Amino acid sequence: MLDLATEKKKKKKKMAYAGQHVNPLSQQVLQLMSQMVMSEGQEAASAKRRPLLIDLENLRYNWVNVLNGVRAYLAFRSDNSLKDTDMYLQETGKQLHKLQGYGDLLTLDESDALDQIVDLRKQFVANLETLRSIQGGPKWRTDAYLIRTGLGQTVSDTESHLTQLVDRLQAQASQTGTALVGAF
Repeated sequence: MLDLATEKKKKKKKMAYAGQHVNPLSQQVLQLMSQMVMSEGQEAASAKRRPLLIDLENLRYNWVNVLNGVRAYLAFRSDNSLKDTDMYLQETGKQLHKLQGYGDLLTLDESDALDQIVDLRKQFVANLETLRSIQGGPKWRTDAYLIRTGLGQTVSDTESHLTQLVDRLQAQASQTGTALVGAF
């Protein structure tokens, strides 16, 4: 219990899970998206490439909104945050599919990054589902769960034992007092 008081990651299982399984993936995806934008910036500007750059930026914008939604959900357990997250995840899926349609217009770096993002997004979605089950379940706050399930009974038992002890001590004190009064 003392560890739970000082270690937020132990108290809030969701934070530990998100820190290990969600955030690293999201950072990788953001890095790959930035690499794609940088790669596109090195290409000669043309009317043909402009929509590609806009779609890359839209993908990055929507991915950031996915992350904002996840953070809001972790902080507030809000169903609206989940709905927003789902909406932006769907948009990123559509945008990834659209980007795959650019085919040969993509640079080698962009194509490689896109393939990695598609795979990472799948992992991210699976890990997000696990995070939802942690956050939505009864153990979302380990400390509160332990108090409700384990410590609640322990506190109740301790209180009962203390009441019995107090009753015995009062009875003994009363007997001792009576014996002393009778001795005089």
